[in-house]
Amino acid sequence: ESRRDLSVSLDNVGGSLAAAGRPGEALAAYEESLGICRELDEALGTPESRRDLSISLDNVGGSLAAAGRPGEALAAYEESLGIRRELDGALGTPQSRRDLYVSLFQSGGLLVQIADRQSDGIGLLREALAIAKQLRDRIESATIDDEIRVIEGRLREFSDSPAPLDGEPVVGA
Repeated sequence: ESRRDLSVSLDNVGGSLAAAGRPGEALAAYEESLGICRELDEALGTPESRRDLSISLDNVGGSLAAAGRPGEALAAYEESLGIRRELDGALGTPQSRRDLYVSLFQSGGLLVQIADRQSDGIGLLREALAIAKQLRDRIESATIDDEIRVIEGRLREFSDSPAPLDGEPVVGA
């Protein structure tokens, strides 16, 4: 438990450092947290340790993306996305769906900026949009409508075809 608390504290420090305009130090804190999360997940393998690992990967990915290191950021985001797909498949809870949606949005948002991966990014953003709309009907969130508008805007920006407004997630994205 104390190792998890340390990891959470490091994530909080990383967030504060990033907000203070100290991205290098933020990344170091996030990477230290990621190391602890990997150790805990290897030892425990619980849904909680898997989720903590995915959160840590997202923090590192965001920090790397902000530092102009998209390849490394994408690797972290894709690992997180794999974990979140696994957890959503096993748990199917509103939280696991929301976590999956966040990872799809982050990965898709980065991929649409990479010329030869744009179509992959569009597919992930469409899947994120479908999940966000499902979530809007299942959970109360003050931000979900704003998030849906952001995703729709990203899809319009990078897609030749309009974003699907209803329906199921894109399969095989």
